[in-house]
Amino acid sequence: TNGWNRNTAQRLLVERQDESVRTVLDELVLRGNSSLGRLHGLYTLSGLNLLTPEHLHAGFRDPEPRVKAHAIKLAEPYLQEDVKLVNRIQALITDASEHIRIQMAYSLGEAKPEFAIPTLVELALASNATPEIKTAVLSSVGASSDQFLLTLLNSGEGKSQLPSIALQASILVGSNKENNLTFRVLSQTADLPAGLQPLVLRGLGEGLSRRGTTLRAMITSKTAPNSLASDLGKSFHAAQTLALDTNAVLAHRLAALQLLSFSHLASTSPSLESLLNPQTPQVLQLQVVETIGSINAPQIAETLLSRWKGYSPSVRRAAIDVLTQSTRNTQLLLTAIETGVIQRVEVERDKKQLLLQ
Repeated sequence: TNGWNRNTAQRLLVERQDESVRTVLDELVLRGNSSLGRLHGLYTLSGLNLLTPEHLHAGFRDPEPRVKAHAIKLAEPYLQEDVKLVNRIQALITDASEHIRIQMAYSLGEAKPEFAIPTLVELALASNATPEIKTAVLSSVGASSDQFLLTLLNSGEGKSQLPSIALQASILVGSNKENNLTFRVLSQTADLPAGLQPLVLRGLGEGLSRRGTTLRAMITSKTAPNSLASDLGKSFHAAQTLALDTNAVLAHRLAALQLLSFSHLASTSPSLESLLNPQTPQVLQLQVVETIGSINAPQIAETLLSRWKGYSPSVRRAAIDVLTQSTRNTQLLLTAIETGVIQRVEVERDKKQLLLQ
């Protein structure tokens, strides 16, 4: 039978709410030879409000992946209450079909978070997790994005998928208007491995910026948990010490500087100024400029301009990038050029064009 005839037959049965065909549809779904027939049977039963867990379980066992995927979708209205259905869907997590795993990721958003989140985390961290699967997972975590992120961080150590999905989940948490989600994650951040701290804080910061606030404002707000600022402060103090330690491994110092981009401590920017000298490796100087720019302390322009003569061309370029992010600092930069503190030849052509605008 062609597609038009099948669709028309299904539509007419649903429009007429003809329950007399239930026995035929049961037989079709449970024992039909045609995968398309079984699929139409499931949707017709759904349209007649006759779909039962037995039909859905048959769909989950179907040899055709597309039928399985549609059965998962049709199960969505029942997932809040029927844990057995949730468990049966979760058992399909190792299925080779990407269609099934994508539909699982979308549909589990309808189940209670305590049942859905462990499976959503497993789907996201799997070595065969595609961008489509990750998108589906993130669409399902909703108001439980903090629980998802913390579960992800606790179980994802060593998994190649962890950095990308953790960053996206952190953005979701930060962009949620409920501050408690961000506070819950921030309270756990100090205990994270050093490599994950900057990533999670960056994601939270980006999410918060989407709703018009900043990470520093959250950490220092009156509604923040009492110990939050002090706990994070200990991490930032340790990062400052490491960043300034000339005997430490370069990669570790660089990671510490990246973490300090999110510091709320007044001592951070002044402590890093001493690294802006020719004896400091250029890669660290560049990160210092970026970190100071992220902190955006009131004296940032004076700090960067006072050490101009010792900068390499790359560091000067980075400093100009930071200074041109605000009107006040751009004006101070132009004043430095006009007064000869910065020679015109020291400003690259594309930056001159930017300043002229």
